[in-house]
Amino acid sequence: MSLARRSLLQTVTAKAALGALPAPPRLRLPSGVISGAIRWDAWYANTDVAREAQNALGYKPWQSRAPWFAKIDGPDHLTAIGTQADIDLECRFAADMGLKYWAFDMFAPKSSMSVAWHLYQSSPNRHLINWCAIVTPAAFGNDPFRNTDVWQANDEIFVNWFGQKAYQTVLGNRPLVYVFWSPSDIGKYFGGETGNFARSLDYLRARCRAMKLGNPYIVIMAGAAASSAEILRDVGADAISNYIPDGGAKPVGATPWDVLDRRTQAFWQSLADQGVACIPIATTGWDTRARREHPESWTHETPVADPKDYFVLPTPSQLQAHLTAAVGFVRNHPTQCPADALLIYSWDECDEGGNPLMPTLGQVPEPG
Repeated sequence: MSLARRSLLQTVTAKAALGALPAPPRLRLPSGVISGAIRWDAWYANTDVAREAQNALGYKPWQSRAPWFAKIDGPDHLTAIGTQADIDLECRFAADMGLKYWAFDMFAPKSSMSVAWHLYQSSPNRHLINWCAIVTPAAFGNDPFRNTDVWQANDEIFVNWFGQKAYQTVLGNRPLVYVFWSPSDIGKYFGGETGNFARSLDYLRARCRAMKLGNPYIVIMAGAAASSAEILRDVGADAISNYIPDGGAKPVGATPWDVLDRRTQAFWQSLADQGVACIPIATTGWDTRARREHPESWTHETPVADPKDYFVLPTPSQLQAHLTAAVGFVRNHPTQCPADALLIYSWDECDEGGNPLMPTLGQVPEPG
C-alpha cells in the first residue's frame, strides 16, 4: 500500500471513530479475478424513482440499510442526496475492497438514477475502479426499428463509452456490456424480431472495429441459465449471467443464509453447464421486506404488512466466504468462465436486497 493510500485510510478511520464516516471496508475480494458489483443509484437525488426508493427505506426497521450519507429527517422518512465527495470516497472503498469495476444500471441522462454515474464520470478517483453498463435491449434499438439512423446513433453512445480509459474490458480489450433481457423491448424497439437486435449488435461491432476498439463482450441476463443461453445463440451474444442468482429462490419464514448460499452456488453451476461462456453472479443477500411493506410504483405489488418470508442476511464472515467461493468458481472453471470475471449483487441495492457492499448508516459508529 502506498504512503498516500495509507494516510487516506488512517484519516478515514479517525473520522469514522468520531461518527463522521463509515470505517474502511474489511471485506476483501481475492485477487486474480475481475470482480464487479451492480450499482442501482437511487441515493443521489430526491425526485422520481429515487424518491420512491428512499420512501421504502424511510421506515425505522430499514433505515440502517441506507447509504451512510443519508439523513434521517423523521421517524419514517429519510433523504439521500449523495455528493461528489461521497462518490469519491466510494471509489476508494471499492478499490480497497478489491472490486475492479461497477456495473451501472443505465438510465436516461437526466434521470435521478443517473446522477451517481455523472458524479463518477467527474470523480478524480475514477481511475481506482472501472465501470461498465447494464442496459435493456431498448438501448440498441428504436421505435420503429426501421429508422436506422436513430438506433445507429444509439449504438454510437456505446462506442463513445468504450473509448473511455475506465471502461471495463475483458479478454484483453473487449468492452463488457450486460443486457438485462426484456421480451417487451424486442416487441417495441425491434419489431418483434430478435434478428433485428442481432443486426444492431453487428453494427456496433463494425463501428468498434472502425474505431480500433475491441469486440464488445455482450452478456445476456434472462433469468434461468437455459433461457439466457438460448437467447445468446439466437442473437450472437458472448456469455450469460443474471442480475440475481435465483429468481425462483422463494424463502419461507426466516430462511437461513446458507440456503441462499447453496442455491446461488448451484446457479453458478447451472450457468456453467449450458455449453456457453458465463459470468457467475454472487449475492450479498436477498431480504426484500422493505420493498414489500412499501412497494415502489413500478413493482405493481400490493403492500404487505410485516412480511415474514425472507432470507436472513449473512454475517460478515459468511459473506466473505461466499464471495471467496465465487472467485474460486471462476478460477476453477477457466473454460466456462473465459473472461475471468465475476458480478456481485450488489453495491447499493439498499432497498431491494438489503445488504449492500456500500457502507450504510448501520455501519457508521455512534459518536461518543
